[in-house]
Amino acid sequence: MIALIHSNGVFSGLIVNSWFLKTFSHPNASLLGTVSAMYNVGGFIGSLIAFFVGDPLGRRRTILVGIAVTTVGAIPFCTATTIAQLLAGRIVCGAGVGLMTSTVGIWQAETTPARTRGAYLVAQLIYGAALGLFLAQWITFGFYASEGKVTFVFPVAFQLVFLSISGLLILGLPESPRWVVKKGRRDEAVEILERLTDTGEAQERLRQIVEADELEKTVRDHWMSALLRNGPAQNFRRLCLACGVMIMHQLGGNQ
Repeated sequence: MIALIHSNGVFSGLIVNSWFLKTFSHPNASLLGTVSAMYNVGGFIGSLIAFFVGDPLGRRRTILVGIAVTTVGAIPFCTATTIAQLLAGRIVCGAGVGLMTSTVGIWQAETTPARTRGAYLVAQLIYGAALGLFLAQWITFGFYASEGKVTFVFPVAFQLVFLSISGLLILGLPESPRWVVKKGRRDEAVEILERLTDTGEAQERLRQIVEADELEKTVRDHWMSALLRNGPAQNFRRLCLACGVMIMHQLGGNQ
């Protein structure tokens, strides 16, 4: 989360940088708005990709792919000397972030107990988002009086530190037990749940996951029609709440 917020928040400090203005010929507000918006366009593309590859790859590998894509996008972003390179870097970075943000919440929800799930989510947003934004603003402020290319490259490249740390940490974390059960690997799901909680609770959580998986398999409706209809699961209401939260988050982040 720190890397994601840093990557998005750092651009506001770069567009007033003297090296940036000189290199990109003092772009007008319209062009700067377009370049900035390409990050969100890339995020939308990444979230669509996650929709199709998230289930085949699993949660961990989807996030790792997102980290890899963001790392690749940071290269043209860091080395940009033209608007085209800048746009490419922003779009690719955004796509990687879209892959990650579309998957991290699901993975977290499927690996944490219900009683602590909300606390983990709030902590992720408070500490991750706040620290990422804090670093982005202070790093760009620290280079404000300088005029060399490092004033642009370092703030952008600094996100690679957090991406590398995240990638290494994810390699040691378990896959989603719900995804593992969905793939028919119940023995592996038991091992994962025992890592996450005590043995007695692991069996109970496994039973709940298996019941939910079997219930989903009995539903004959197409996923789209089920999503747009309330019913006992209140799917449409949940969809509206999720979209509303994301819209407010984006509006708040762009202020």
